[in-house]
Amino acid sequence: MVFPNNLKKGDVVAMVSPATMVKEEYVKGGADFLKKMGYVPRLMPGVLSSPDGSFASTREQRVADVRDALRDPEVKAIFCTRGGYGCVQLISEIPMDEVRNNPKWIIGFSDISALHALWYKSGVASLHAPMAKHLTIEPGDDVSTAHLFRILAEGPEMDYEAAPHAFNRRGHA
Repeated sequence: MVFPNNLKKGDVVAMVSPATMVKEEYVKGGADFLKKMGYVPRLMPGVLSSPDGSFASTREQRVADVRDALRDPEVKAIFCTRGGYGCVQLISEIPMDEVRNNPKWIIGFSDISALHALWYKSGVASLHAPMAKHLTIEPGDDVSTAHLFRILAEGPEMDYEAAPHAFNRRGHA
């Protein structure tokens, strides 16, 4: 498994909408949060283009946005704005060798899991993590967001520890 490079302050992070359309305020909120974290958000053309039914844009535009972000050497990570539905339409159009030859974090959850599966099959790690709406609505100091940005900056090697819960008890199942 290839782990994409750590991000540094000033790195470009592409924002893509590969699935369902997303509210403009969430895209702008996500971009503002990325700026606050020291990154340079690049909104790909289909992020806020004309919707195609419930999709953020046409299948061709969504594919082009992901592929262009992969191919652009300035882009260090690909941040999905939202899930919903539509990524399964893209995976046959994104060659595994492009993912493998341009290892970049792809970040998101929900329908973005189809892209995570493509990254995995290509041998490249990905991040099941908060997207634009979460970064816009949440204060940004929650555990998930903190871990996301820590992994982007320092890599995925971390120790996790959780306090035991009162309902945890030994037994057999």
